[in-house]
Amino acid sequence: MTATKPRIDRIAYIGWRGVEGCEVLDLDSGPLTGLVGPTGAGKSTLTMCLGYALLPDRDALDIRPISEVKDAQKIGIDTLAESIDPQYGYGYVVLDITTRAGSRLLAGIYVEAVDGRAKFTRWLIRDPKGLTVNAIMAQEDGEDETFPHFQEFKRHCASRGIDVSGRLKVGEYCQALYEAGILPSGMSMGQDRSLYGSLIETTFKGGVSGDVVKRLKDYLLPKDTLVADIVTGLQDCTNEVIMTKNEIASAEKELNLLQSTYGVGKELVLHSLRAMMSETAAITESLRQGKIEQANATARQDQLAADVKHIGSEIEQAEKTKAVVRQTAVHELTEVDTKVKSLRETLPGLTSSLRVATENRKTFNQGQKHWQSIAGKDANQSIEWVRESLEERRKNAERDAFKVEADMEKLQAESMRLNSGRASIASEQLADGTGGKTLEDALGGVSEQEALSIELAFCGLTEGVVGVTPDALVGLAVSNALPDTFWLGETAPQPRQLRAIGDWYVAPAAGGYVATKKDRAPVFGSEARIARQRVLMKEIDGLRRKHGEHSKSAKAFDESRALLDQHKGEIEFYFSQRDRAFAIDEAVILAQKTLDARSEEIKGLETTHAKLLRELQDIDDPYEKQLKVLRADLADKEQKVLAIKDQLATLAKEIADDEKMLVALKEEAANAKTILGTDAARLFSAADDLPEFDEGRLVVEQTKRITSLGTALQDEVPGRLAILQDTDPANRLATLRLWPVLMEIVRERVSIDCAEIDGADLIQTMKEHRATLGSKLVTHQNEVRISARNLHATIGSKAMTEKRKIDKLSKLGENITFGNVIGIRIVLAPREEMLSVLENFAGQLFSEQKPVDVALKELFDAASGRQEGTPFTGDQLLDYRNYVDLSIEACRKGSGWAPAASLSGGESIGCGLALALMLTRSIAARGEIKVDQICPLFAVDEAHRLDGPGHAVVVDFAKRENFQVIVAAPELTPSYSCILYALSRVFPPHVPHERLIVRGIKVAA
Repeated sequence: MTATKPRIDRIAYIGWRGVEGCEVLDLDSGPLTGLVGPTGAGKSTLTMCLGYALLPDRDALDIRPISEVKDAQKIGIDTLAESIDPQYGYGYVVLDITTRAGSRLLAGIYVEAVDGRAKFTRWLIRDPKGLTVNAIMAQEDGEDETFPHFQEFKRHCASRGIDVSGRLKVGEYCQALYEAGILPSGMSMGQDRSLYGSLIETTFKGGVSGDVVKRLKDYLLPKDTLVADIVTGLQDCTNEVIMTKNEIASAEKELNLLQSTYGVGKELVLHSLRAMMSETAAITESLRQGKIEQANATARQDQLAADVKHIGSEIEQAEKTKAVVRQTAVHELTEVDTKVKSLRETLPGLTSSLRVATENRKTFNQGQKHWQSIAGKDANQSIEWVRESLEERRKNAERDAFKVEADMEKLQAESMRLNSGRASIASEQLADGTGGKTLEDALGGVSEQEALSIELAFCGLTEGVVGVTPDALVGLAVSNALPDTFWLGETAPQPRQLRAIGDWYVAPAAGGYVATKKDRAPVFGSEARIARQRVLMKEIDGLRRKHGEHSKSAKAFDESRALLDQHKGEIEFYFSQRDRAFAIDEAVILAQKTLDARSEEIKGLETTHAKLLRELQDIDDPYEKQLKVLRADLADKEQKVLAIKDQLATLAKEIADDEKMLVALKEEAANAKTILGTDAARLFSAADDLPEFDEGRLVVEQTKRITSLGTALQDEVPGRLAILQDTDPANRLATLRLWPVLMEIVRERVSIDCAEIDGADLIQTMKEHRATLGSKLVTHQNEVRISARNLHATIGSKAMTEKRKIDKLSKLGENITFGNVIGIRIVLAPREEMLSVLENFAGQLFSEQKPVDVALKELFDAASGRQEGTPFTGDQLLDYRNYVDLSIEACRKGSGWAPAASLSGGESIGCGLALALMLTRSIAARGEIKVDQICPLFAVDEAHRLDGPGHAVVVDFAKRENFQVIVAAPELTPSYSCILYALSRVFPPHVPHERLIVRGIKVAA
């Protein structure tokens, strides 16, 4: 695969204050894009939204514009939710990315305000088929474009063959940006997200925050595998052994209780809330439509009443004039006219008979056509039989599609596992220096189980070379590019027999055993994993095609059923009359003959009548034409007035019923929130995320859940059980009243705060905790004793090794100049007093003369005395990071190096960018993607604090180090080529919403 320079090509905003439609900002082809405009134009809002699109995790990121940070009235206000335009109620931010693989990726967030806080929905579109962002996001509504809420947007994309991966977890979303080359890691760990969130805040606000410095030490200084891996899980010294034994006994009891009460009780509450919310939404929509229809009908009624009055006046005047002029002439036509009228009175009946017969034949033919088209070979079956058959076949097709989708998820999980596992580049440097071959390359052809056995034989060591003897080390100097510990040999090691125990593989090593998870991805055996990966991809492609076929079949059956309901009347008429097909045709012929004969008779009389009328035409004709039109119009409008009166009466009753029902539902929701207390918001949100379910079966399923709770709590006091026995499953509020009781029981029996933890995660955590406690107990005791006597040397050596790495990382910042700052560096200094304490007590800690707990207590007391009286745990004492201090220093002209504590505005921005880049590269170096294939994007607010030369330094810095920058300032006068977007916010007259005007300007150097 050929690597491409990754970058964010454009950013689209929808639904934010002032943004009309879809606002797309094409980023400059160079590293820097600017946003300029007066205060309040929206610069900070756009850059703030960009930050959340890069890392949508509210626990790790809280960006606020500088002006709002200084405003005490803004404390506690969710700035992101407040920035959503009320006319939308939601907002999108879309990143259009060219990935390092050369493909295109759309990554975005959908944000809604829920209880004053921004709620994220993360989504991705891979390979958007060359469509523009606007073309993908927009939905045509007549001649206009709309940008719907997320569920409608997802359905619209699916109808056009665009696959939207929605409702992603933070880790899934960030992993996609990492693979694309935008984020430095997949952000799967909370520590990663916390540090990177602080970097985004630092560059946005400028300066080096205390929060960044606090996290910097833990992140830049990884745990030492020679010490930290041995003492993992050792907490509170020797008390850990006793605590572990107690936890094993209590974990089983707590797990059983959680599964039988909390899990079932939460389902009971969520389904009641979902039914309540669904009914409220339906009644609200019905009431809204009813009021619209009522207003429209009232307006039509008023207009028709005025028309009727006006037409009546015109008719009265015309008739008076006509009576005076034609009184004498009309008498001559009376006799002929009487005969014609008599015959004409029979025509409506004959015409009606013909129309009825014709409509019957048309309905019969259409019903026959529709029935044969829908039923096909089942045309002899009943209508209900065919409807049930279509529904059953649709369900079968959907069920088959669901099964295929589940199979695909299993294969994709296996594919992700096969993609992990790789040794570091240090072995490659070692192979180059010795003339050998890396262990990873030499063992590429072994099977996955053989690879695991070899890695267990090495106790997890994967660094080394094959084809050399120890003599190859002569003249090979130690360097940071080489591994600290590695294996070498003339021939590749042979696999050993593994012993399978549960989910683990075990092999003897170093006087004991080494164990590893069966599903661990080994470093060796890459060829076997690649072969398996190819097979998996073929199977996934086949399942994807099968899923499409089942989905298409389900849609076809659903459309046939809809046609059956749509033409139900015509088909039922055909069923009732199909034995009278000949009689129906004969009735039409007979009615037509009778009507024709009567028409001919009338025609003869009308000829005579016409002769007389021609004599009176000059007198009568103009008035007759006028009156005919007016009377027809009057009759039509009077009929419409009566119809509208009936309609308004019906609507008034429906609206009153809906309003009464809505009041009752709101009262029920308020009672529900009172009952659920502090859990109400969380449970309502979870209920809103439930998939659609059959509300007809709600009472049956709730009855089962209440019965299950009664069985699980049969040992409870009678008062609590009485609540369960007296609960009506059909009464939603009654089922909600069980929640406080269940939470009280959980808090009494379980030693954690269940109200703050999701039940499913809690249960899984309890299972894993119970399964590993026993093995941890033995492991802690053995591993600590093995490494005890080498603690001081190992910790001191590791501290110096990490100091050299950080000194190397700091070289990047030492050449950066902003204002009076001519360099930035990270300094790591050993704590000599702490190291001396460890050196004096290391031997005593595990001496045979003193018990372990006594020696540990003496050592902790001595160490805590050097740490300002803070008690130390065993894990902290054996962590080399507690024996060093880390700080950030700035070099100012004429002052030398000093702590970066008080910097000017421009200096803060430069220092923040330099530090952010250094740490981003440090994060990226720990992953599988090369550092030079990562192109991050940083946003800087209030960039007018940088002078002109400072802007140029930012551009040169970004070009050299391969990152993108967006700066926002009231004014920018760059001395380099870039794109500036001029922003202004206007308030058009007679429009309640402000509008954001964005104008792109290409500035030439």
